[in-house]
Parts: sequence; C-alpha cells; structure tokens
Amino acid sequence: MKKKYSVFSRLLSLLTAAFLCAGLLGGCKGAGSEENIRTAAVPQTEEDKDVEPLKEHNDIPEDGTVTKAQMGTIAGKEGTYYFDSETEDGVTYQWAYEGEQIQNPIEQKLKVECASDGLKDIQKAAGNAPYGLGVILQDMEMAAPAKLTLTLSEKWKADKVLFCTYEDGKIYQLAQGQIEQVKEGKKKVSRISFPVTKAGDTFYLVGGSTKGEQGQSGGTSAKSKNQSGTSGNTSASEKSDSGSGVAQAQLPGQGAGDSSKHASEGGGEVSDGENPADGWTGDGQQEIPGEGLGGQQTDGGQGETHTCTISIECSTLLNNWDRVEEAKKEFVPSDGWIFQPAEVTYTPGETVFDVLKRVCADAGIQMESRYTPMYGSYYIEGMNQLYEFDGGPQSGWMYSVNSWFPNYGCSSYTVNDGDVIEWRYTCDLGSDVGNVYMGDES
Repeated sequence: MKKKYSVFSRLLSLLTAAFLCAGLLGGCKGAGSEENIRTAAVPQTEEDKDVEPLKEHNDIPEDGTVTKAQMGTIAGKEGTYYFDSETEDGVTYQWAYEGEQIQNPIEQKLKVECASDGLKDIQKAAGNAPYGLGVILQDMEMAAPAKLTLTLSEKWKADKVLFCTYEDGKIYQLAQGQIEQVKEGKKKVSRISFPVTKAGDTFYLVGGSTKGEQGQSGGTSAKSKNQSGTSGNTSASEKSDSGSGVAQAQLPGQGAGDSSKHASEGGGEVSDGENPADGWTGDGQQEIPGEGLGGQQTDGGQGETHTCTISIECSTLLNNWDRVEEAKKEFVPSDGWIFQPAEVTYTPGETVFDVLKRVCADAGIQMESRYTPMYGSYYIEGMNQLYEFDGGPQSGWMYSVNSWFPNYGCSSYTVNDGDVIEWRYTCDLGSDVGNVYMGDES
C-alpha cells in the first residue's frame, strides 16, 4: 500500500530555510523535489544580489572558497566557467564547470593540494605504475560534475592515467583522464585532465605507458608531479584472471549484486600488485579498467544513435530486511535488481525522468510519480511497488549520473551520450548508496 505521507513533505518542513538540501528521494537531491526550478538558481537575498558575477575565467580565492551566491551567478547559464590557482608545490590547476549543469548552487571549496606520502604502495597496487601523485580535494558537495586539470612541473612518459581511491591495500578507479605534453618555457611538462564527481579525500593519479615506452620507476615527489586521470563507472568486484594484475572494469550489477561502497561510488578495482608491469609497459593490448564505460559514445560519427545506460536496484532493502513490511517483501528481488544495467537509446533533449518513465513502461515495471507545483517538478513515489518509508523512516528512491548525485531533480537533468544512470533505493537518506551529503544543508 502506498504511504500516506511523502519524504518530500517531511524534508520540506525540516529544510525550508535551505530551500533545497543535498540529496534525497524520488530522484532528487533536495527536499524531495525531482526538479529544481530555475528560480532556485537566482540569489534570493539583498546581500546575494550585490555579489559580483563570476566571469568566464576566475582566480580561486586564497582560502579556495567560491560562495553559494557567487555560484548562483552562473547557475543555469550557457558556457564553461574556469577557476584557476596553484599549489604550494608549483602545480597549477584549473576547475571547469558547465553553467547549465548547476541548477542548485552551493558553496564550492576548490583548493587543491598534492601529496607524495605512500606513493610507492599506491603505484604497486596499480600494477607497478611508473608514475603516481596524491591529490587532496577539500570536503564539499559538488554543485555539478567538474573537470580538473593539473599542469605538472615535469613530463610523464605516459599515455594512460587513472584517477583513483586507495583503501585496504587496493586501488579503485574512479575515472579515466587525458594526458598531454605541453611546452612551458624551454621544457615540456605534462598536463592531466580528469572528471571529478566527488571530493573530500586524498585521491591518486597513477600513470604509465601501454605502448612499451618505459617511464620512471617509483613515486614522484609532490614538487615534481606528473598526473592524469580516468573515467567510467565500475564496481569493486572480481579480479581479472588474465594474469596481468589489472582487474577489468565492471558495471555495477554485472555478476552478483554488489551493494558495496565502491559499487555505489563507481570504483573499479585496478590491481592487486601481481604481475605489476603488464598494462603500463606492455604492447598496448591490455585493457585498462573502465575504458569505454561511462564516457561519451557515438554511432561512429553519424550522430544519429544516442545511448545511455540505466539501472534500478534496491539491494539496501536486503541489508535491512527487518525494516521491510511483510506485504512488501515479495516485491524485493532476491539479488536486489529490478532492472539490470542496460544500454538504451534516447532522443536528444530527454531528461533522466523521461528515460526512466519509458524504460519502466517497456519493461512492465510499476512506477508512480507525482507533480509538485512548488518546484515545477515530478517526484518518484515508488517503483516495483516499493515506496518511500517501505525501508524505514529514512528510505526512498534517488538517482546518480556517472557516479554524481545531482542536487536537483531528475526531470532537470538532460541526458548525454554515454551517461550511466543509476536509480537506487536508500534506507538511510542516501548514505548507504554513496551520497554522503544527503540531508546536509547547503
């Protein structure tokens, strides 16, 4: 039976002062709304109205903070906005945001620091990658996916770079970056760009050559950093048995249902240190984790076929079985998957909501939504007969795209080629599916 009161109503009463908080249910990151209205991106106070608008290129303040009001001046606008600074070690860096992707502006902490401690272990875990660098990103909720570009003070002889996290002796890929050699003064240095969808930790760039070109061994110092990143949605599951020591990337849900932290955050295990050289200094045949996953895909240049990947799962209910009402247990699949990851076509201009609605209709999956006039949006109340509160007082549906949890509704997110859309049922306001900012005021 459908619940009488929605999570939207409850959160709205709690978070009216914040207007839209970071993250929840029904496919949104805010007080239950699924589509943040445009006016939410406009400064609301007299003080905010006096804020000088951001320009196309901006210097990052000394403390690294770009305020919510400042971000509001570019929210919903066409164009790319850049923020530049330099680390104490002489590494220059630049953040790039697409204005149109910022629907609900929030404060951004853009100061970047580099670290060299423990790099030997990191590089070993990544298959003895010849290059490595620690990148410290401040704790913040991302206002939108961003691209971070680092210009190092030396050259990495690498053609492959991964942006990773490191836990319990294993390294997990978050994204795949691009590396290029640029001339600065009389020498060439490396410039590395990679997508960022989460912050608040020390991340790592590891790189090497897949074409037999030997790089330096051992870690680089924080002062002489060469960097790169990688992209793609992957899960931290099985290791590759190819003998390379590099685990092949896997989309969440391929294989056993995985509700682990790394599955929810898009982490794919890179290596366990066995046969470490393969994949970095081999013949270029080794597949690097995550390649081709989550990035933009085309139809070979014709531009006529547009695809994205979508999935729907509720494995958190399996981990909280005692919270599930008896009448609802029959609707929870034994592996948690209501709709396993599948590539589907879409029409340019369609939103995440449009794709979800069509997929559910085609697959015969029950889906109920409700229009919310205050936010000019739709709210996903239930799918497969599973509604908010069916998994406890902090439960409901939410979504992510390319591992990022948008802080606005799914009917405001326009789909792009290659997007990986994940609908997940949360039992703990999003924290159990990788959204650590759920419930925080922004």
